[in-house]
Amino acid sequence: MPDSPVRERGVGPESVPDGLTLAAFNTDCAEAALDALGATLGRYLDIDDVTVGTTLTDEQPEEFAVLHDDVLVGGALVHPGRGDDPIGEVASPFRPSDTLFLAGYGDRAGLRSLSNRIETLAWRAGAGRLYAAGQQRFASMDDQWGIYADAAEAGCEVHVFEEPGYVPGGDGDRFVVHGERHSLAGTWLVVFDGAGNDAAKAAMLAEEREPDSYYGVWTVVPELVDVILKRAVEPVAGDRREK
Repeated sequence: MPDSPVRERGVGPESVPDGLTLAAFNTDCAEAALDALGATLGRYLDIDDVTVGTTLTDEQPEEFAVLHDDVLVGGALVHPGRGDDPIGEVASPFRPSDTLFLAGYGDRAGLRSLSNRIETLAWRAGAGRLYAAGQQRFASMDDQWGIYADAAEAGCEVHVFEEPGYVPGGDGDRFVVHGERHSLAGTWLVVFDGAGNDAAKAAMLAEEREPDSYYGVWTVVPELVDVILKRAVEPVAGDRREK
């Protein structure tokens, strides 16, 4: 993660403040895209106010962003005008990224690779809980069911936010099916709780605000994963489904 003048601290559910600042460094990402990203992160993290700071320039060559106040989460800023592709680096042992901020990102295949990274962590752990939801019918992504089935067979408890009628025949017994109601409905959501291992926690939240234009975050920062997980499983008004 690039060095930042902001001091890093934990971002557990109790420590997230009422307001945060999203600051972008060394980027020509459109201000409108940054504004949309700030608003999206505010909803994800249940923060009343996310202020988008002035785009800054420092001695670091890479584009990056930090979400900060008493807390700091920093990572690559991924947007259509960026010259390189940090998404390809998250699986690399040579230049791993802790967090990616998505601002108008348009490569659905890239997001699938980020999602698969999380699902693989769950499968390898063979324990813990994996939560998944999608903006589009899971039924249109038949290959995903195979991945979730493998994770469940390995011993991970797989929770899916999908209407039971769209779960492939026979697979409903493998998963905990919640229906589509959840507090982050309308997002592409994949979260693994790490099965007691902070190093295995990971989460992706992305919202398609326009066709092929995604805003959100992918992260393996344990405290931020905890915040996203807490938001994902909290009850929806009028919803009595079992957790």
